Amino acid sequence: MHEKPIYLIKPRIFTSDKYYKVYVKGASLIFVKLGGQFYVENAVEEQHFILGLVFSFFRKKVFAKKRSVFEANMDKEIEINPDSLLAKKSNFKIDLNSLKSIQINNHPTFHSGWEDNGSVKMTLINGKNLKFNIPKSVSTKSIIAIFESENLPIQNVF
Repeated sequence: MHEKPIYLIKPRIFTSDKYYKVYVKGASLIFVKLGGQFYVENAVEEQHFILGLVFSFFRKKVFAKKRSVFEANMDKEIEINPDSLLAKKSNFKIDLNSLKSIQINNHPTFHSGWEDNGSVKMTLINGKNLKFNIPKSVSTKSIIAIFESENLPIQNVF
């Protein structure tokens, strides 16, 4: 079992993206929403220079401490009572046995105006597809490692 969580971004077209911390607990992947569009480190800084500086300063001064406290609380809660996190509508879980295939693409998507480390597409047995982008701060190798450690069906790693 792989203990270290990973981070993924659920890209959205008409609303802000969702930034998830993904835990492997038992026979499930548990997705806990941490934030939205500008939650990823350096996401804003890579935007337009002046706008990036203003948002960067604000985010680092105001949100950095709140982010670390919030994330630490989520880490504790996932150990104590994962079901309490699943009560929030933005969080969800995928049973490992419901995964038909996982495709990992190393090519950046450039979805939100900055590069990322590629994408992950999960196909469930019921035919539903879930697509996530890999944040720049997360290596594709760590994503592959978490899926391989659970003997999940990875396909088309390119």
